[in-house]
Amino acid sequence: MYINGQKVEEGFITEENKNNTCYSNFEVCRGGITLLEDEYFLVGDNRLESFDSRMFINQVHVSKEDIIGKAIVAFRKQDSFWKKIIWL
Repeated sequence: MYINGQKVEEGFITEENKNNTCYSNFEVCRGGITLLEDEYFLVGDNRLESFDSRMFINQVHVSKEDIIGKAIVAFRKQDSFWKKIIWL
């Protein structure tokens, strides 16, 4: 990952998973994307399991105007992870 042209060192990624970053978005997989000044590429903290910007085929970025807050904690029911996530 590069931010403003500078490579971000991520020591927590194992060699085994270094290239395992793609989902269904082939544009991201083929060499990256370039964002405009007020656009953001969202990456989940559980890189191999996160539904983040890599999941969206038609629009991988989020505009600054679409960001309405910062999630601090996410709660979920143990039996229904995919059905409902409640953000605080």
